[in-house]
Amino acid sequence: MCHFYDESPVPEFEQRARLRIPVTLLEAGIHHVVYGDDALGIVHRVPICLSSLELLVAPENIARTAELIRSKYPYSFVEPRDADCCRDYSFPGMDRAYAFNGSDTILLRALDIDNARTNYEPSHILIHTTSVYHFDIHDPTRTMLNPAPPDDASKSILFPTVPAFYDSLIDTYHEPPLPTLNQSFTDWMRIAMSYLSLYTISDKGICARGGKLIPSCSRVLQEAKEENRPFLSRHFFDLSCLGYEASTYERRLIKALCW
Repeated sequence: MCHFYDESPVPEFEQRARLRIPVTLLEAGIHHVVYGDDALGIVHRVPICLSSLELLVAPENIARTAELIRSKYPYSFVEPRDADCCRDYSFPGMDRAYAFNGSDTILLRALDIDNARTNYEPSHILIHTTSVYHFDIHDPTRTMLNPAPPDDASKSILFPTVPAFYDSLIDTYHEPPLPTLNQSFTDWMRIAMSYLSLYTISDKGICARGGKLIPSCSRVLQEAKEENRPFLSRHFFDLSCLGYEASTYERRLIKALCW
């Protein structure tokens, strides 16, 4: 049985630990958006394990962002060939494909991963240019603030709105960062959409009644990009048909996918 939340399921002390780096970027004047699992858990009320921190920045700021983080926190660069996260499942006779282009995503890894996890800090940090997730960080209608920030320092951090999150995931599903298939990454995008629908905008797992979308889903559909509405509409109706059984399966799967 799913448990639904009226506020973030991520405790304030964990939010402060997770958002310490975004606060540093704010103080340095680097415009960015917190994406991925942190956005799902902190502002969209999804009960999800938090591992890697994903940040979206303008292309001209990606190197500066990485250097700033490394200068103030115990993280080091990781080459894609040496990455131990963001890789596909293990298939016989196939390499575990990396999900991102090394020129558009910089991966940082904690020098002491166990210590980072003990302190509720990200084990990995993924710094993406905006094109990776097809997201316009400069459009104020696409971003939102944390409705209940854990402290004053983090109250100006930006996250994707629900419609913008859907658009980004759908666009990336159709145009991923690399032309090679990464089933793990594809599964994460599908599950992220399902979690947004289930925990954030559904009525306790229901997105449609009597063949019509409930008002919250209908509003999000109208705020999504026109070209993404057919895909998103099918997603809402499919989720309502699958119900809790799908969410239980996806909860198990998302644990295996945590980066």
